[in-house]
Amino acid sequence: MGTGRWAASILVTARGRTQAQAGVWVSVYFGSITAGRFAVGLIANRLGNRRLVRLGIAVATAGALVFALPAVFGSAASFGLVLMGLGCAPVFPSLMHETARRFPDDVARTVIGRQMTFAYAGGSVIPAAFGLLATWAGLGAVMPVVVLILLALLALAVALDRMT
Repeated sequence: MGTGRWAASILVTARGRTQAQAGVWVSVYFGSITAGRFAVGLIANRLGNRRLVRLGIAVATAGALVFALPAVFGSAASFGLVLMGLGCAPVFPSLMHETARRFPDDVARTVIGRQMTFAYAGGSVIPAAFGLLATWAGLGAVMPVVVLILLALLALAVALDRMT
C-alpha cells in the first residue's frame, strides 16, 4: 500500500516524470498485482502457499531494489513497480490461506481476524509513516525503507515456516 500511494510522488518529484506518466506507472503497479493474483491461482496448488509467499516477497524485493536505484537502472527503474506488483500478488492470499493449515479451526478464526485487523491498520499507518519519512529525509528514503521492510518480512516468513 505504501508503494502504491507514494510511487506517483516519487516518479513526479524525484524522477522527473509527468503526472500522466506517473499515473500510468501506478496503474501498471496495481494492474500487475491483479494479473499476478490471477496467474498465481493457476499454479498455487503446485507451488504451495509457503513457497509462494517466499517467492513473492523475493520478487517484490527485487522490484523494490530496481525502483529504488534509478541511477543504476535508468528509465527501466519504473519497471521495478511491475516486479513489485507481481511479487506482492501472492503474499496476502497465501498467508491467509496458510493460516487454516497452521492452526486448529478455533484458533485459525481468531488469527485470521487479527491478520485482517493488522492488514487494514498497516494499510493506513504505513503510507502515513512513509509521508513522515519523506518529509524528514526526502522521497528518496522511501524505497530503501520498503526494501528493508520486505527483507524483514522475508526473514519472518522463513522463521514462521520453520516454527510451524
